[in-house]
Amino acid sequence: MEEINIESNNELLTGEEQNAYFEKLASLRPFIDKDEKSYNEYIYYRNRICENNYRLVTYIVGFFKGYEFSELAQAGYEGLIDAVENFSLNKGIKFSTYATYHIKKKIIMFIRHFNRDFYIPQYMLEFKRRLNIAYYKFMSINGREPTNEELAKILNVNIELVEVAMALNNRKIIPEAECTRLIEENKDEDIDDLIIVKMMQEDVDLFLSNHLNETDELIIRMLFGIQNRHNPNPLFQEQHSLQEVASILNISYQGVNHRRERIFNRILKNPASEKLKEYL
Repeated sequence: MEEINIESNNELLTGEEQNAYFEKLASLRPFIDKDEKSYNEYIYYRNRICENNYRLVTYIVGFFKGYEFSELAQAGYEGLIDAVENFSLNKGIKFSTYATYHIKKKIIMFIRHFNRDFYIPQYMLEFKRRLNIAYYKFMSINGREPTNEELAKILNVNIELVEVAMALNNRKIIPEAECTRLIEENKDEDIDDLIIVKMMQEDVDLFLSNHLNETDELIIRMLFGIQNRHNPNPLFQEQHSLQEVASILNISYQGVNHRRERIFNRILKNPASEKLKEYL
């Protein structure tokens, strides 16, 4: 499995820049097996697109519970690489939608492989349940953790069985039924929409914080109910009318309406707003 390598100080790409990178990949692809320079250039553009979209991996991993983040992220990153290498601007869909499918596919394959390699028999699952009950009951009574010998004595079993069960606790192994549930839940295509909404919220939040003055930012956040992720404010939990915003900020209704129009014009003229147009 290819190692994740996303440490970079590069700025996020705009939609136009990313499309240009995909065009470069398409032009270089026929030559990567023949020319080392073309191969190195191809890897550079591929990795930049992966860096630009790595948050897709982190969002999707968040829908899967019960596994180590790093393991699922590694699998998801492999899916992201596959998506970048196979995507074409001629496909007629957004790259984020295309990539989400490939990332989920790799993660689900990992879960299936993981549970096949580390299958726990039903009797061991039942014994682990009894072991956990005995473990926490002993702690509540004695104020300390029990030894394996003490647990074996309480449960009247061989100490080797306790040691095996305790070792299994060090790996996050999920019963087959739970594995199936996870896979079925995460086939839901609504995940794609949730991820796009989350990305849009973050990009809008970042734009408002970086490109508007304090008053203009407050006006837009209150009008559209856009929360500041780093400084939550009850005022931004829902949309407010122009009259409500005017009352809160002690500005006339006409003044708020005028500022709103001026803010919109500034946003449209700001090159950084190009990133937001990708969601339209």
